[in-house]
Amino acid sequence: MGLPFALLLGMLVAASGPMWATPLPGTGTAPAVLFELSLLFVPTLLAIASLRRARRELLSGRTEVVPPRAVLAWSALASPGVVLLLDLLGGYRDFADRVAFDDGALALVLGFAPVFVAELPRLAVATLAQLHVEMRELVAPGPVDPSVLPHLRELVPQLRARLGWPILMLGLVALLTTLLALLQQSDELEAFVMATSVGTVLAGIVLLVLALLLLPQLFRRWFGVHGDFPPGVGEALRATAAQLGFPPHRVYVLPTGRRSLNALLVAPLPIGRFLCITDGLVHALDRVALAGVVAHEVGHARLRHPQLLAGFVLAVSVAVLATVRLCMVHGSEPWLLVALTAVPGALALVAVRQLMRRFELEADAVSVEALGAGPCSQALLEAMRLAMPQQPSALRSLLSMHPDESERVQRMHRHQADPAYRAAFAARGRRVRQGLLAAVLVSLTLAWFGFRAAWPLEYVAFRLGAGDVVGAHLAAPKAEAALAGAGAPVREEWQRTRTLLDAAFELAPAATDWPSAKAAFAERAWRRGELELLSRGPAAAEPWLALHLAATSSPSDQQRAIYAYCRAALDEQPELMERLRAHIHAQGPPESLRAAFGD
Repeated sequence: MGLPFALLLGMLVAASGPMWATPLPGTGTAPAVLFELSLLFVPTLLAIASLRRARRELLSGRTEVVPPRAVLAWSALASPGVVLLLDLLGGYRDFADRVAFDDGALALVLGFAPVFVAELPRLAVATLAQLHVEMRELVAPGPVDPSVLPHLRELVPQLRARLGWPILMLGLVALLTTLLALLQQSDELEAFVMATSVGTVLAGIVLLVLALLLLPQLFRRWFGVHGDFPPGVGEALRATAAQLGFPPHRVYVLPTGRRSLNALLVAPLPIGRFLCITDGLVHALDRVALAGVVAHEVGHARLRHPQLLAGFVLAVSVAVLATVRLCMVHGSEPWLLVALTAVPGALALVAVRQLMRRFELEADAVSVEALGAGPCSQALLEAMRLAMPQQPSALRSLLSMHPDESERVQRMHRHQADPAYRAAFAARGRRVRQGLLAAVLVSLTLAWFGFRAAWPLEYVAFRLGAGDVVGAHLAAPKAEAALAGAGAPVREEWQRTRTLLDAAFELAPAATDWPSAKAAFAERAWRRGELELLSRGPAAAEPWLALHLAATSSPSDQQRAIYAYCRAALDEQPELMERLRAHIHAQGPPESLRAAFGD
């Protein structure tokens, strides 16, 4: 159940697709798309090659020239690699842009689909390959009997555990897609979320709450958690949970094929929360030690650690967004904006690490107060004995979210025996919560000033996005005055918004909603854009063409290419302009623009 770094890297590549290359409209032909999609199976083929090599080594006793573990690593690297290749080739990306031109939900699905198509089957094969590789590294040199090789029937628990994070992330993408689809049903609400910082933050909070409610249920069903403990064990553990105020019927076994020694509290919010103990831990510990494990996990719930951690991360995110917005409005240098994003992010990671370590000690303290130091410390020491030994590493220690196990055992016994230590420990806990409250208050303060400073500009963009040209035009003078001393990025953002608003007002001066504005844009904006392109150049034509494309759900490849050319001119990208100009010329420009795209 470790983090799927190949999948995370693939999703990062997919999300940053426009940074790698700009697909030429019209290049997403069926042969090009089919060829590019076939590349998504290369990672799975490499995983199959790793499996075959590991089997040959086990059956023959000979070592392959290329180690199967290396091929397995290549398959993981190939997964984000082929997603990047799709961006560079551009056929699939152009196909996705054309199919989901004005549909944000569909664009999200088509954008992330290649990542999961490449990685999920690879992970399934890689799980079996990993079992063979591990067996080869454990057995003595020489061939093994085929009957002892791992079989598919043994794969289900490991496969569920290996695919756990990818399935949860797929569920998160599905949830986000659903919310986007619902958002698109209201022009007003969609514009508010997309154009304003307040709307973005509120939508993020809604997404977070829904994810915290729904994803734990997906976790429960995907992993097949159940309540079938060994005889007598389940009753004892549920009694411990009930003693500490946790619903006893929400204590479950997490099947992993006995490959994991762990316990976890699933669901940060109390609604739907449950506690899981892996089957490996259930069969490794006795009832007393398992009771200590349950008390520890219930301690997290009693002390509201998941809610505190989620609230802190949300507060830091809002504070960073508000601070950056505030500095942009007041004209800060670009280097300062980068620092305001990077430095608080790094500090937040350090703070989260320290919080999680503190919370582990607090949960240990709850277990000690309920059962004494023996059960939880016994469970920790036994898990340390059974776990695969790891070489001490400064990096591993730095990245670990848990305190050192020996330190935890010492602290548990000290907590039981030393009243002064208990008092100091409780006082430190109060200070930690006061610090978290201060972080939330600072975040709210920064949000008030930052979002308030950006609101005049964002309000105009919001009203324009909702089709209320009249409201946006009336609000423009106030925004102009409020942003008089703004920094270069905000001035540029405002200039583009104002230019778009002026074009919209000329075409639909009485529009107060999107249907009425859309009709005017669809009828006259494209022709006006052509005239601007011929007389004043592509940058001047961009807002007019943008209004036309906003009013149509199925522009032609030629229209998309011409708009991309004008947008590249506005963004001062001469190399991209030349590529698009050559492409439009080769495809045959419309008669009305032949003078602009001729030889």
